[in-house]
Amino acid sequence: MKPFLPLRPLALALALGPAPGWAQGVDLVALMAQIDKSSGQYEQLIGILQGSDSNRALAAFDAMLRSGDKTLTEVALEAGLSATDSRLRARALWEALSHKSALSIVFDEGSLDETRKQALIEWSGQVVTLPLYAAFADRQCLNLSNSRECVPDKSVSVAGLGVDIRFDGYRTYGLNAQFSLDESGTLVGLVTNPNSNATFPARIVFR
Repeated sequence: MKPFLPLRPLALALALGPAPGWAQGVDLVALMAQIDKSSGQYEQLIGILQGSDSNRALAAFDAMLRSGDKTLTEVALEAGLSATDSRLRARALWEALSHKSALSIVFDEGSLDETRKQALIEWSGQVVTLPLYAAFADRQCLNLSNSRECVPDKSVSVAGLGVDIRFDGYRTYGLNAQFSLDESGTLVGLVTNPNSNATFPARIVFR
């Protein structure tokens, strides 16, 4: 979990020392106080999202997304994906996917023998990136084609903590995949080459 990632550039700047003119224009004591205050607020929100009160966690998640604040949204999604409550994790999974413009599938080459590794290289390579188009919340569907309706054979479908991907026509023969969200907030599963029926372990990482 890395809830304070947006603050790292500022922390680095402070570690390297003030830029010319900072002493005259910035109250560093007040700035540090504000950073400490914000950090404490993020910690409180993450604690609620990953706490045992599921109703409070869901309410916090909704409020953070409705705020429209980019940092609050990122914190909500990251904490929600690895929360203890399965309802919140399912909500976070859909929201995380619908906020993305593309999906990157990373294959686990380390678990493959040389024959399967070569078959993977010839078919797709280590990483497959799929562009995401329209999202249909009522059907929990994200299109892999530029259509105004959910296209079953070219889409990402979400059901609870599971994700099914079907992309007919990918590399001529298509691509099928099934993933499930693990406790760390990573989608893990298998990708199938429909032409050869070969399957390959893979993951989708949100961070």
